[in-house]
Amino acid sequence: MRTCNVTNSVKCWALGNRTPSEREVLGCGRCFLPRELDACRPEIVVLLGGSACRLIDRTEAQGRVRIDYAHGRPMQGSLLDGSWSGWIWPSYHPALGMHDTTKMTPLLEDFRRLGEWMRGEWEPPQPEVQEKDYQLIALPESVDKYVCGSICCGDSDEIAIDTESHGTKEFSLQISTEPHTGRMI
Repeated sequence: MRTCNVTNSVKCWALGNRTPSEREVLGCGRCFLPRELDACRPEIVVLLGGSACRLIDRTEAQGRVRIDYAHGRPMQGSLLDGSWSGWIWPSYHPALGMHDTTKMTPLLEDFRRLGEWMRGEWEPPQPEVQEKDYQLIALPESVDKYVCGSICCGDSDEIAIDTESHGTKEFSLQISTEPHTGRMI
């Protein structure tokens, strides 16, 4: 049997029911959460809302975790600069679903998937690893080889072209014939 412990990342009511500042979230979190996490030793920490997601160690997450992209997917990580490490499940705050009904379906889906994941019935999709082929080229023959190699072989019949300039001077030209490839002149 699993137990569940519910707490808040910020213990004090923010005047006017405003969203707590990052300073308030981290200050309160550092004061109370390490003891709570140590006492209940959770296997998974479910973070509800963007404020709670500010507790995720940013160096591991490579910056701030955006709830609209991260919700409903488990991630390995740590909270509060490493005071706790393990599985983290970010999701929308339940109050958001009441204020913005378009978020209610994703919120309910997140909780359904959380249960399935905990029972071993669902695995989150893994991002495809794409080989990338970007190169800087200087010779016109290299452009011909790249473009003709894709178009003549039937791999692609479209070319994306972009130019950059610096003031009134042309700076570079970029060409791509297929996703994850490109050449810059």
